[in-house]
Amino acid sequence: MGRIILTIAGPWHKAPDLPAGPLDVEFGPAEPALAEEMADLAAQNATFEAPELKALRNHKGVLFVSADVPAEGDLSVARAAADFMRAAFAAGALGAYVETAVKVFSPSTAAHLAANDATTLFHLFVEIYGEPGRALTEGMQAFGMRDVEVPFRGPDEAAPAQAAAFALAARMVCDGVRPSAGHPFRASESAPLFRVAEAPVEPLPEDPEEAVFVNPRGRWRLTRA
Repeated sequence: MGRIILTIAGPWHKAPDLPAGPLDVEFGPAEPALAEEMADLAAQNATFEAPELKALRNHKGVLFVSADVPAEGDLSVARAAADFMRAAFAAGALGAYVETAVKVFSPSTAAHLAANDATTLFHLFVEIYGEPGRALTEGMQAFGMRDVEVPFRGPDEAAPAQAAAFALAARMVCDGVRPSAGHPFRASESAPLFRVAEAPVEPLPEDPEEAVFVNPRGRWRLTRA
């Protein structure tokens, strides 16, 4: 089981008529704190132009979108969510927050992600992060898959770790690769060799509202061979 959670801000005073398909959709009033959280994320990645940020902060309504992903490797729910996001932008949406990947899209950035192939879906619903001592993905549960983490010991290993996390996750979504414990993996012929293992399950947050964002399938861990 996986999950997709989106929050979409717009100029609407009532819910726009959009095709929901398998998605659960609720409409609510403006949430200034949400807009500021999205603006903070946008500042990290330069995903919003100044006029877009101003419009986002003046949004009037919010669409709360969620869906369960029951099967590993199922892209149909992600396609439905992507279609809904595009329809929302066509209806005037001012910003979309993919909460299960902690990434945001403005009207202009979303316009570059118009296809529904696996590669586009991967870029919509998965993000690669660097933390002290590890690189990791967030959002693979959008496809019913485990996320990927790659520990590293020093600055020289950070970039190869991030490349390995990205490469394995992308191949899982786009090429149908199914890792298993003990198997070797390289991001490229010249990249370091890693071994695949199951990462220990991390305890869920006590707050149920935070726990829904945790990938229930866990993570694959790549360690240097």
